[in-house]
Amino acid sequence: MSCARLVSLFVPSLAIASLLLCTVPTASAQGIPWYTIPLPIPNGFVDAATGNLHIEIPIASLPQRNGDPLVANLTYDGNLYFAVNGGANGLFWANGDWLGRTGTTHAGTGSMNSQSGVCTYSGYPVGSVTTYSGFSFTDIHGTVHAVNNPNIYTKQISCYSNQPGNTPYPGNPGSPSSAFGAAADGSGYTFYVTNFNQMQVYASDGTLVYDNTNDQYSTEFPVDTNGNYLSYANGSQPDMLGRSTLKPPNGPP
Repeated sequence: MSCARLVSLFVPSLAIASLLLCTVPTASAQGIPWYTIPLPIPNGFVDAATGNLHIEIPIASLPQRNGDPLVANLTYDGNLYFAVNGGANGLFWANGDWLGRTGTTHAGTGSMNSQSGVCTYSGYPVGSVTTYSGFSFTDIHGTVHAVNNPNIYTKQISCYSNQPGNTPYPGNPGSPSSAFGAAADGSGYTFYVTNFNQMQVYASDGTLVYDNTNDQYSTEFPVDTNGNYLSYANGSQPDMLGRSTLKPPNGPP
């Protein structure tokens, strides 16, 4: 779709949003970051700060116990504006910026970076040292909330001697196995990391929004402060009332 055609699709008061789409092709911020300057368009906005186009097309909304509905939507998030083309068998997507999303406003996923290096300890040259950092949470809008503090990390030392018995390096001195941090964007997300790479993430209202610690909530989150939860262990995604309501899509239709 040409820029001229794109501009013509909007009412004059929103033409500036369309022009930004055409003039900021290199912006890459996703979701709704804190510095967003939204210029409204139908079902979304253009971010004047980055030129990013964000559209959320609603599909379903189901009430839940805590007033935070379970929703499904089709989201476009990117700065490539020729997303849909006509094909012989219907529509197909020209890039990977369209995503189907399901969950409540607290839904999302956590992640971290890992970097492995060789063992440099005298007498223990076998194995590796792995550092975990960059703890983050990506919410249902696609916004990444990250710790972004180089002093918050864990370091797992798995080094052994090259003598018979492969004696492990004694302990993990000076290398933390746990970490705590808050998202740098002021969103209120807090990160608790134990056993090097097991992480729980909490929203500012106390909702557990991510858990990979293999405890009872590792497949049942988000969990609000009253214990209401969704279950992602099933493809049918049972809601807080135990109903099989929405099946997360595998990709664009």
